[in-house]
Amino acid sequence: MSEKSNRIRIGIDARWIFPRISGIGKYTRQLIMALAEIDQINQYVLMFDDRDRMQAELELMQLDKSDNFTGEVVPFSPFSTRGLLRLPRLLDQLELDLFHSTNFMAPLRKSRCRVAVTIHDLIPYLYPQYVPRSKKNRLMPLYKILMKRIVKKADGVIAVSNHTRKDILRCFRVGGEKVDVVYNGIDRRYFKRVGPLSPLRQKFKIEGQMAITVGRSDPYKNLLGLVRAFAILAENDQAGPSLVIIGADDPRYPEVREFVEQNKLGERVFFAGYLDDENLEAAYRDADMLVHPSLYEGFGFPPVEAMACGTPVVSSDRASLGEVLGSAAELVDPEQPEQIAAAIMKVATDDQLRRRLIESGKNRARCFTLEKMARETLQIYRKIYLQTQS
Repeated sequence: MSEKSNRIRIGIDARWIFPRISGIGKYTRQLIMALAEIDQINQYVLMFDDRDRMQAELELMQLDKSDNFTGEVVPFSPFSTRGLLRLPRLLDQLELDLFHSTNFMAPLRKSRCRVAVTIHDLIPYLYPQYVPRSKKNRLMPLYKILMKRIVKKADGVIAVSNHTRKDILRCFRVGGEKVDVVYNGIDRRYFKRVGPLSPLRQKFKIEGQMAITVGRSDPYKNLLGLVRAFAILAENDQAGPSLVIIGADDPRYPEVREFVEQNKLGERVFFAGYLDDENLEAAYRDADMLVHPSLYEGFGFPPVEAMACGTPVVSSDRASLGEVLGSAAELVDPEQPEQIAAAIMKVATDDQLRRRLIESGKNRARCFTLEKMARETLQIYRKIYLQTQS
């Protein structure tokens, strides 16, 4: 069979790349860039819902002059249920062999095009109390119906960890051969040995050690448990690190700020807001540790990125985190603030432990490369495509 006859025309849903990059957007952008490095054979159509963003992203990813990557603007957002019904006709018009939805929203009706969907986690499905003020929670009956239909109709499902795969198999009763695990890859920028210093220490006048945490404000991130741990340190007069919370403010969840104010932690706990990639990388490098006390993660970008930067990690032992981080992090029960506080002080004061976590963390992070993610994803594309040829 010739190389041309083996070529697949693949659509990738790039609408998840929002102006303020999220975990899903980061995964989508990095997958596209990694595929562009390893695959010059197949044809890719990147689907956006905004022309200006499409042009900016194609330039950023250096694909604006690519021979096998093109952009296409679609007239509906990834959250549009009407769009899910209209998408199959569009996929056929684009003459795609395969469409990859990089988040859970995928076509509800069949087309000639095969469909792969990435499911990062099932937090709203399994633990609605962890995202109590999200749109998914408010529309839970519809969300559950959508998830069941999407998983059933998809030709292949990509899970970002074995833990997520087990959740999918348990919740949707699909055959194990339909769900493959592909771990997320970490941007090469985090493996650089040097980089710019973060302005956070100067901004917040931090003279001692600095711990950071990175992520959303939803309750599953357990920021309230983390600041309770810092309250315990303050009550015990322990001169441990200051904490900088990195992530966009979310007015739906004011509890953490209220706790910090009520417990007079303003000189020890600081809010940095959203940081772009460059400033986030600098924060990882400059921090003395990252603390990630999440109650649930499908994968967990921040602790792996911190490890790649050579920063020790204190992490929850829940969901996928033990699987992904292994023994390269100091793992704790996230529902025990006393245990979080003790682990923070242990990492802050035990130089031998810090050296071990730094070295083992770097080695562990090297398991999660963008090239590996792209090659394994491309294998799944080929597997799904060949189902149409048999």
